[in-house]
Amino acid sequence: MVTGVSSFLLCVSESKLYTATASATTGLTASVTAEAPAPAPASGPVSLHDAILAAWAADPEQGAYMADSTSATRRASAARSWFSGGPTVTGQYYDDHFIGSKVGYTTYQGSISVPFWLPGQGTATENAAKADEKVANWQMQVQRLAMAARVVDLAGQGAVLSARLNNLSAVSHVLEQTTQDVEHAWTAGEVSGADHEAAVAEKADVDGTLADMGQQLEGVRAELEADGA
Repeated sequence: MVTGVSSFLLCVSESKLYTATASATTGLTASVTAEAPAPAPASGPVSLHDAILAAWAADPEQGAYMADSTSATRRASAARSWFSGGPTVTGQYYDDHFIGSKVGYTTYQGSISVPFWLPGQGTATENAAKADEKVANWQMQVQRLAMAARVVDLAGQGAVLSARLNNLSAVSHVLEQTTQDVEHAWTAGEVSGADHEAAVAEKADVDGTLADMGQQLEGVRAELEADGA
């Protein structure tokens, strides 16, 4: 018997699937844009919200966008200082001694230079960095929304497949009993061989569909696990 895609799919029944999917889709934008820590591993069923958070925590795109946002924030902060860069220290000396003579002087000279922003340059640099920060944050929210939509879609597929598998399993069990009864009747000469073959073929067809759906369900489960859900 094939079980659900993951633990949180087991608590989604076929009769409640469309209601749950519509509710999750309605509150999807507000859910994924709210900052929340990744859920701690739990032994019981995992909610759809926690599955989305877990998938987002495992998404490698999150780290890239967060790094871009942090970098832009630091550039904006640096642009508010008086200087456009760090200080530069230089040193030099002059020696007018004759070779092999102690007559003369040695002069040492050093300097420290600090670059200043040109008029308006610091403000322009800060504004550009803030714009980059906003772009990175919006890209991160878009990616998070796309990840949430993917998890909802996979969860819906898994719930439908799980419910259909349960129904087909019940049908297969009934056909197993029917096939046995037809076989006994065929042996006793009460039904024709064509009827017996039809019952066997119907049972084989249902079992083949069960196997195909089981593979599809395993594929959905693998995709969810790959996303970290």
